[in-house]
This record gives sequence, C-alpha cells and structure tokens, in this order.
Amino acid sequence: MQTRQCWTVLANKAEDQCSRIQQELANIQQRLEGLQANERRLRQLYAEYHERLTRPGTQSTGMQDAINQRQFMQQITDLISKVLRDQSITRQALAQARQKLADAQKEKLKMQSLVEHDLHRQRTAEKLRDQKLMDELAVRQFNIGHMAGHA
Repeated sequence: MQTRQCWTVLANKAEDQCSRIQQELANIQQRLEGLQANERRLRQLYAEYHERLTRPGTQSTGMQDAINQRQFMQQITDLISKVLRDQSITRQALAQARQKLADAQKEKLKMQSLVEHDLHRQRTAEKLRDQKLMDELAVRQFNIGHMAGHA
C-alpha cells in the first residue's frame, strides 16, 4: 500500500505558511520597535525645546523666535500623535498576525496528524499482508508435511 503524497504535500505547505507568518510577525515587531524608538526621540526633542522655552534666566529671543519655537513644538506634538496612531495600527496588525500564526499552526498539526495516520494505516496494512503471507506459508508447509506423512 502506497502512502498518500497529498498529506505530505499539504503538511509541507502548512509548514511553509507558518514560516511565512513567523517572518511577517518578526517584521511587524521590528516596525513596532522602530516606531517606539521614534516616539522616544520625539518626546526627548520636545522635552529639550520645552526646557529651553521655559528655562528661568534665559534671555528673551524675541516674539518671532518664541512663536517659531512654539510652532515647532506643535509640529513635534503632531508627529508624536501620528507615531502613536501608527503604533496602534501596528499593534493591531501584530495581533492579527499572531492569530493567523495560531490558525496556521493548528492546520500544520492537523496535516501532520493526517500524515502520521496515513503512515500508521500503511504499516498496519503491511503487517496484515506479511501475516497473511506467513499464514499461507505455514498452511503450505503443513499440507506438504501432511501429504508426505500419507505417502
């Protein structure tokens, strides 16, 4: 009895799918880490400009400079908001990829189980065939011995 190659092919396909999703997960995680690093840099930059603007004892650099600094700080705040939105989207993508991985791993286990079941079925069939051959051989030997005894 031949093994069914379809189960092996499907198991390999499920394994490849798991590998692709794991790579996708790694890429998303790397993107999230990059966004978090960007957020930290922007917050640090904002803190530096805020400290310059509110530092006691600093000379007033003029109304236009103060307006420019405040506008720049507002732009930094807007960038922080954008980075936070991107982080939220990336976290959602990460959760979805994790769910896809869990589903793919279930499918992989199912296919591996089918491969193992098919191999077990094949081994059982081989054992039955071997046992049948052994039984036929024993019957022949018995018949030969029985016929030699009557002759």
